[in-house]
Amino acid sequence: MPDYATAHQWYGELLAVRRQFDVALDQFRTGAELDPLAPIMWHVAGWVTYQGGRPQEALEYYDKVFRINPHFEPSLGNLITNHAILGNFDLARVYAKRISEIRYEDNAAVEALIDAMEDPALKELMLDTRAVLRKEN
Repeated sequence: MPDYATAHQWYGELLAVRRQFDVALDQFRTGAELDPLAPIMWHVAGWVTYQGGRPQEALEYYDKVFRINPHFEPSLGNLITNHAILGNFDLARVYAKRISEIRYEDNAAVEALIDAMEDPALKELMLDTRAVLRKEN
């Protein structure tokens, strides 16, 4: 179904799993053209770009999400991690605060994670753990 935005999203996600990131991004762009009010297209584009090792580029896609829906919770969560990986710890804390306000939850655990990532030794340990987890899955 060439005019079905969600089909392009799903196909893009399949391509991303196969590590065909740029082709996947084309599918998300097509989905966004078909359904310009669906923040999920730009959200998955940001996630896929981040997973493809391009966290700075991912920020551009998340910006598009927030132009559509400034409270899109999944993207807020991803931005916490994305900014922490980039070393933008203050921004990671801003997004942690925003998501805790939306959820009406205490964000102490997230704050502790950001604090730990700010410590270079702990950040390297966390990134090594993520690499091991990816290999196991």
